[in-house]
Amino acid sequence: MHFGCPLLIDGEYFDCRWLLDGRTLELGHERQVAVKFLFFALVAPLLAVGKAIQMWDGRVIADGVITEVCKNRK
Repeated sequence: MHFGCPLLIDGEYFDCRWLLDGRTLELGHERQVAVKFLFFALVAPLLAVGKAIQMWDGRVIADGVITEVCKNRK
């Protein structure tokens, strides 16, 4: 199961899928969630542990921080 919405990094939007593994996302709750980018090569130079990110769905709906960067996840 996944949820799709753009991720805002350094003022740029990137299409991605949030890999929920059966979990739900709830406003006001913290979650650690893997994200798969549709065009990883475009976003890769911007990814760094500790960098702030925002989840976008018509407006910013969540703030987060990158905790790990992996290039290969199936």
